[in-house]
Formats: sequence, structure tokens, C-alpha cells
Amino acid sequence: MKKKKGLKITLIIVGLLLILLITVPLFISIDAATGLSEPEDMVSEGSAIVTIPFEGTDGIDIYYEYAENNTSDQTFILLHGSMYNSKTWSEVMNYFATKGSVYAYDQIPYGYSEKLLESDWSGENPYTTESAIKQLKLFMDELGIENATLVGSSFGGVIAADAAIRYEDSIDALILVDPAILTSEEVPKWILDLKQVDNMGPIFASMLSEGDTFYQGTFYDKSLLTEERMTYNKRETEINNWNLAMWEYLKAWSTKASTVSERLAEINQDVLVISGAEDAVVPVEESSTIANAIPKADFQVIEDCGHLPQEECPAKFISIVDEWLHSITE
Repeated sequence: MKKKKGLKITLIIVGLLLILLITVPLFISIDAATGLSEPEDMVSEGSAIVTIPFEGTDGIDIYYEYAENNTSDQTFILLHGSMYNSKTWSEVMNYFATKGSVYAYDQIPYGYSEKLLESDWSGENPYTTESAIKQLKLFMDELGIENATLVGSSFGGVIAADAAIRYEDSIDALILVDPAILTSEEVPKWILDLKQVDNMGPIFASMLSEGDTFYQGTFYDKSLLTEERMTYNKRETEINNWNLAMWEYLKAWSTKASTVSERLAEINQDVLVISGAEDAVVPVEESSTIANAIPKADFQVIEDCGHLPQEECPAKFISIVDEWLHSITE
């Protein structure tokens, strides 16, 4: 008899915990992170902010780092992946600057770019993949960049591939680095719309941005993931409203995946696809499949390297890119 009574008590406790889990978030509201910096506070030598005219907003402030080369007519635009920012290119920026002018910008809401909240826009959500592609072209237009080679890492590869089709006359070539083109991480919209989920979302966003787990999973040799590099990764946490903006982004990004994987044969530019052999995020087989689907693509694998060869294996990365650039300009 006592055993049965104990079971009932356990069930009651579990039931109460489930009720709390479902109902308590209804009454929780997470405040925006304040007392931090604004994007304009972070500008220093070699960086700047440009305001792009995105419909439904009063303009979006985009932070970017750059190096101009007045002896070359080539331009490179470097596109980081999800959870990263323009600093993912810090080991290879100087190399690209020897080949042409180079620009690496922070896609919203990452890095030091503006942290838009839902009240900051009307109409199209600026955090969707579709919006990110449009913002790339607006960035080019505002800086007077008529043509560029796009270098896209992970999700940045999705933006680059789509832009190559959509803005073909403006895109000279592509370098896709472990591109997440075949990766689908859609979450049903009805789940994200639940008040409990929406209220607790900024906590999840904070855990994701401030934690180390995701970033550690992108390196094969984790000893190379220095404290300085980890600080670079988390730059968005230095800007006001970053936690709420990150949740707005995650909601938009998770509900509608890109369809560019179905249109790879439409890419007419020269393309270099690079994969880290030990990539735990985008398996090397996926990068190979992508390269095979693009008519004029070359595929290269960097051994003993993870998801971010531009960070983890920069010397090998530069060697491969340099040889390829020479091959397409001969």
C-alpha cells in the first residue's frame, strides 16, 4: 500500500512540474539587454557602418570591416555563417586584400550590426533568408560595388549561391566554404508562435550566443579555438538589445529554409567549393554533392580541418584559393 501511495505522490509532483513548465512561461517577459554599446561605438580603423535602405524600416545599420586595393579591379565580399560574424575572416582578410578590395560585414543580428526588434519594422521580416540575400545586394549598392566575388562560409554560402543566380550580372565568381546549402533546420511555425516558447525564446538565444558548445563543435583541433577567437564569436553580446534581436532572428531563420539547393545547376559563374575533411556541421559528402551539381565548380578538401578552414587552417585555405584564382584568370 505504501508503495502505491509513493507512486501517486511522484505522479502528482511530475504533474505539477509539467503544469509549471507549461504555464509559468506565460507570465514571464524577458527584458532587452541594456547598458551595453551601440554599433557606432564599435567603429575603428579599417571598419565602418553603412545604412542600407531596407523597405519597412528606417534603414539598417550594417557594420563592416574592409581593406581597399587601388591596384586591382577585383572585389571580394566575405559572408560569414550563422552564429559568427565578420571576424571569422580575420586570418585571411590580408590575403584577399592582396588580390583586390575586400569587405566583410556582419549580417543582422550578428556582430556589431543593428539589433532590430519587431517594433522596428513593418512588412517583410528583415531576418529571413530572403531578406539576407536582398541585404547583400543593398550593401553592394550603397558602397557602389558593381561586381564582386562572393566568399561564403556555411550559411553565408547559401546567401552567396542564391545571389549568384538572382544577381548574376553583379557576381563574378563564388568561393563556398563548407556551404550549408543542403542543411535544413526548419521548425514548425506553430511551435515558435506558442506564447510559452516566445516568452522563453530570448533565454535560449542567450544560452546559444553566450555558450561555448556550438563554437567548439565547428573546430576539429579544439586547441586552436583560443579565448580571443571565442570572444570574437560572441561580439553581438556587446550591443544593446542583442538577446531579443537574436530570438527574432532565430524565429525567422528557422521557419522557412532556402530552396537554392534545387537551383544549383543555374549557377553559371566559376565556383570553388572547399570542405574541411572533419567538418561535423556540414559533412564533406554534402559539399561534394553541391560541387557536382554546379556546372563550373572545383572541389577541394582540407585534411584534418573542421567547419571553418578560414579560421582553423588558414594557410591551406589560402593556398587552395590562390591556386584557383590564378586558374580562372589565366
